[in-house]
Formats: sequence, structure tokens, C-alpha cells
Amino acid sequence: ENAVALTRKPAANYMALGVITVSDCAFETNTAKATSPARGGSAIYGAQVVVSGSTFIGNRSTAASAGGGAIRTTTGSITNSVFIDNAAPGTNSSGGAVTASGAFTITGSTFIGNASGSYGGAVVAASATSAVLTITSSEFFGNRSTVASAGGGAVWADQAITLDQDYFEANTSASQLAGAVGLNNINYTLSVRRSEFVDNVATGTGQDGGGALWATGPI
Repeated sequence: ENAVALTRKPAANYMALGVITVSDCAFETNTAKATSPARGGSAIYGAQVVVSGSTFIGNRSTAASAGGGAIRTTTGSITNSVFIDNAAPGTNSSGGAVTASGAFTITGSTFIGNASGSYGGAVVAASATSAVLTITSSEFFGNRSTVASAGGGAVWADQAITLDQDYFEANTSASQLAGAVGLNNINYTLSVRRSEFVDNVATGTGQDGGGALWATGPI
């Protein structure tokens, strides 16, 4: 088990500002314990991350307010990779497996049993620009957002989302918002093509809903 505990270090000291390229690698039971500031990304933390053919199992970002149990980045891509039982369990922590804050692409990848203490049990993308989270030919099983005030059992974004040929099964949100996929921005569109949603659940109570999909903008 690898662990990183950081307190009060400037981001440039531990964030790769160039491109991190990872191919055919395995990351297992790594832990990020940073508390000031809380950054997340227990396996990989960088400005641009490009991952292919790799596995991420049981990685944890444990701070109360962190993001990305395995990966935290601004932009990049994930291709033909597997994420199992990664977590960002803090009460204000989003993206149990991956947190991005810009344009991001996921292709041919599988997310199983990842969990967050806040939004996005598997993936969160939050950008202040018109960036798009694109997910293609990927599968999400049993991921969960575990706090009643959040949502997105599998995926949550504040930017446009495009889904194509994806499969979502048994993902859960502890709130009434988005058992599988949620988009919280009236200016952007959640676009879905040739995808399947099975037994996803938004378990909370309230005026909103969306056992599979929830968005404040167009779907």
C-alpha cells in the first residue's frame, strides 16, 4: 500500500503540470491523505492525464473534502481501463474513481463498485467553460453516491455530457437526484445515444427524481 500525506504545500509541488501518460499499468490500494489543501487523486494527480489499458483497484482519497478516489485532473482521457472499489468517502468529496475539471473522454472502460461521499459515485466533471465529458462504449455497475444532499450514482457533471453506447446497471444515489447520471447546469445538454440503463436507483425523497437520468438543462 502506498500513501501520501501532505499538508500546506503549494499545488505545483505535487501536481504534474504537464501530461501524465499511463499505459498497461496497475494501481492498487494507494491512499491520498492530503488535508490542506485536500486534493484527492490517490493514484494519479496531474493537469492532463492520459490513461490506457490500466486497472485501478481499491484506491482512496480520504480527506473530508477531496475529489477523485483514483485520478484527479483537469483534462485528458481514459481508454480500455478498469476501476473497481475506488473511493472518495469524505462528506464533501466527489468522484469515487475520477474527478476532472475540463474536457475529458472515457472510452471502452468499466467502473464497478466505486463510491463517493458527495457527487458522482464513479466520475465527476466540473468545468466553468463549455468543456464536454464524453463517455463511449463504457460500463458502470454498482457505483454509488452516498450522501442525501448530492447525486449521480455513477456520473455527475456541471458541464455538457455526451453518452454513446454505454451501459449503466444498479448504480445508486442516496438523494433523489440521478441514480445513474446527473447534469447540474441549465446551459448545457445531456446527450444520450444507443445506451442502456437497468435497475439504477435514486433512493432519496423530494420533489425531483430521475432513477436513471437527471438534468437541469436539455436532455
